[in-house]
Amino acid sequence: MTEDLPSSEYRAARTRLESLGAAIENVQQILQLLAELPAQRAAHRDEYVVLAQDGPITWVNHESLAWSLGESIRQALSRRRTLRADPVLWSALEAVATDPAVGKGREPFVMLLGQYGGPDRASVLFRLLDDREVVGHALYALRLLGVPGAEQRARELERSQRAWIRKEARRYLEKVAPPA
Repeated sequence: MTEDLPSSEYRAARTRLESLGAAIENVQQILQLLAELPAQRAAHRDEYVVLAQDGPITWVNHESLAWSLGESIRQALSRRRTLRADPVLWSALEAVATDPAVGKGREPFVMLLGQYGGPDRASVLFRLLDDREVVGHALYALRLLGVPGAEQRARELERSQRAWIRKEARRYLEKVAPPA
C-alpha cells in the first residue's frame, strides 16, 4: 500500500469519469468507456484503505475508477431509458460485472443488472452469489428483480461479517420468501 497522494493522472481520470453521467448519449459511448478499463488497471495500481463500520477495506485506484464509471453509466441509464433496450450494452455490462480483474469496481455494474437489466440478468446474478467481492450487490440486484432461488444463500449471508450484507439478506428473504 502506498502512502502517497493520488497522482494527478488518477485525479483527472476520476473527475472525468464522475462527470460523465449527463454526457453519455448512446451505447457506443458506454462501450468505448468500458474498453478503457484494462488500460486503467495497468496505470492505476496504488492502493488505499477505507475504514468502514465493519472493518477496513482495501481499494486499488483502478477499482475506484471502474466504480465511478459504473455510477456514471447508472446515471445515464436512469435519464435515457432508451439505452436500456440494447442487448449489446447488457452483454458488455455483464462482462465487467463478472470480471474479477475489475475487483470491487464491479459493484455498481452488478447493481445495474438488477436495477435496469430485467430478469434476463438473473443467471449472472446467481453466479455472482459465489463471488465474495460482490455477493451483497448480487443479492441486492436479485431482490430488486424479485427473483426467488437464492433463499439458501441469503440465509447463509444473514451471518455475514458485513452488517449491510446481513441486512440485504433479510430484505431479500422478506421479499421473495415472506414468513407464512
